[in-house]
Amino acid sequence: MTMFKKVFGSQMAASESPPQEVTPQGPVLPKAAELPATPKPNSQPLFAPLPQVLRTREEEMAALRAERDADMAESLLQSQKKPVAPRPLPEPVVMPAPVVDTPAAPMPQATPAPAPAIRPAGRARTRLLGFTGGAAPAADPMSGPVAAPQAQQFPTGWIVVADGPGRGHFFALFNGVSTVGRDENQAIALAFGDMTISRENHAAIAYDNEDKQFYVGHGGKSNIIRLNGRPVLSTEPLTHGDSLRIGETVLRFVALCGADFEWADSTDE
Repeated sequence: MTMFKKVFGSQMAASESPPQEVTPQGPVLPKAAELPATPKPNSQPLFAPLPQVLRTREEEMAALRAERDADMAESLLQSQKKPVAPRPLPEPVVMPAPVVDTPAAPMPQATPAPAPAIRPAGRARTRLLGFTGGAAPAADPMSGPVAAPQAQQFPTGWIVVADGPGRGHFFALFNGVSTVGRDENQAIALAFGDMTISRENHAAIAYDNEDKQFYVGHGGKSNIIRLNGRPVLSTEPLTHGDSLRIGETVLRFVALCGADFEWADSTDE
């Protein structure tokens, strides 16, 4: 089988090749037109070599730098030739003068007029009996000298506000007459808001050191005084623990001097 392929295979190959003409000069070669065209090589390569590309790029960059340097030198020369105008000085800032606040003058305040004393309706006026009446005015203890608390050193008793406006306040009594009212110049100044009390001489409390007795009398005002609930219409004796009421104010009497004690007796001992 192998021998058959070698023999007949060569013959088949020779039979498949085109016949060539034989001339006396030799075999005739096929014409040039019948031969397959062979591609001609390109005259230039598709890509330039890498060293040549790098050299071309460096030359372009050098040209650009040279052109830029020339422009900068020309601009500097032109700026040196032009005169530089001086800068204007800034205008001075004028600060406003400080404003000084002048205190306004205080407005005068009107002094309110004192409120009139309120007199309750239905109170009867009482004529002074114990201070001006009587056949023997010299024997009346209320006609004695008015007490001067500043000059006294030894109290004879006390008046304490037990109820009403000014509760808890107290006043010392001295030898002589102590007047009762709302004014500050009174010995017993009940200036606590009870407007039913007169300003001056609403009542009087006296101590007689010879008789060693306290007395209370009315000052002739519209509002009467009540001693232990009874109205005082004349000069009446005042004893330790008695209660006096004037308007809305209740006073309690505390005696120190009397039949069992006297400052003169204690100093003599």
